[in-house]
Amino acid sequence: FHLVNLCLQANLACLNGGVCTLAGNTYRCSCPTGFTGQYCETAVTANTPCNPSPCKNGATCQPVGSNGFNCQCMPGYTGINCETATTANLCLQGNPACLNGGVCTLSGNAYRCSCPTGLTGQYCETAVTANTPCNPSPCRNGATCQLVGSNGFRCQCMPGYTGINCETATTANLCLQGNPACLNGGVCTLSGNTYRCSCPIGFTGQYCETAVTANTVCKPSPCKNGASCFAINNNNDYVCGCSPKYTGKNCETVLASCNSALCGNGGTCVVMSDGTSYKCACRPGYTGDRCTSVMPNNCVSQPCRNGGTCSEGPFTYECKCPNPYRGKQCETATSFSSPCDSNPCKNAGTCGVSGNSYTCTCAPGYTGNTCELDMRPAVCELNCSPGYCFANSASPSAFACFCPDNTIHLKTCAR
Repeated sequence: FHLVNLCLQANLACLNGGVCTLAGNTYRCSCPTGFTGQYCETAVTANTPCNPSPCKNGATCQPVGSNGFNCQCMPGYTGINCETATTANLCLQGNPACLNGGVCTLSGNAYRCSCPTGLTGQYCETAVTANTPCNPSPCRNGATCQLVGSNGFRCQCMPGYTGINCETATTANLCLQGNPACLNGGVCTLSGNTYRCSCPIGFTGQYCETAVTANTVCKPSPCKNGASCFAINNNNDYVCGCSPKYTGKNCETVLASCNSALCGNGGTCVVMSDGTSYKCACRPGYTGDRCTSVMPNNCVSQPCRNGGTCSEGPFTYECKCPNPYRGKQCETATSFSSPCDSNPCKNAGTCGVSGNSYTCTCAPGYTGNTCELDMRPAVCELNCSPGYCFANSASPSAFACFCPDNTIHLKTCAR
């Protein structure tokens, strides 16, 4: 009960703007950008394995541990630093090199992108601005326009066409070349001054470049209450993107409406692991399902003797004794010359003299007048990523997962 108030205290345990979140019998800190550590006490320094980035050809660098890194390569590149170009099956990979709806076509040991209107560049990565040599495009027959300098252009022609503007059809031996225009097993057939592709089952498009995905696990969608369906595992399974009010495999379950106004005397409403119920976390001095019952005041009877100061606890009281008195109720006089001589601070806390009494400065992870309360996170064996684990006495494992969508699950955040 006492730990429920940790995030409400004036001296929060989370530093540098970290957000304190209760987690069972302990708490955790969510750190802002630029800080890390259990209490957000460590600033992330600029000199990391990714600064400067060792990744080449537009790759993204991601830190691994404290001294490692991993390069996420752009399509068409491989290697530890993405230094090696590779075009094998680029147009068949799940992440083709052509961006923004560009059509990928193999051409010998390379590939090219046919960009939709309004885009240009090798990967269709550049939006065509108004009043340029490529807007409107002078290139014909599906060719891609590339800017050359500030006033020039170059047309990358589709197979079967040539000329400055790709205006001339040329079909000589197109269907006999080693890299025919028809992809994914399509059959190339000459037709006058051009050619056509007869696509196998499962593919469509002018060059058989588009996989037919009409029959998927998401058609018709199994997701309910307006949720979006996403096919995963090679179209063998799916996940539903639920709105904040729903949960479940198909978003079929209505989540509990948790409003702290339901809890009396400043209590905090917390959604439970089943997602359909809630409980109230009460402030000190209150108890009950909705924090409506007042706990007894243990200090009313003035149990502390010899000028001791009484502090109310969850179910008991604690006396802070002036020098030279000690004991539960400051009933014992001692021969110590200093209030700190008896080493009253526990768990490596530091004792400081304050008048005729003392004050304990606690080590990280502890709190209380004598640093007697252990706030260190408990050991949890659940896989709660990307959420976090907290102690929960209502769970069979004594732990539960607090997930990014602000729901609690008994085993994992994965669905």
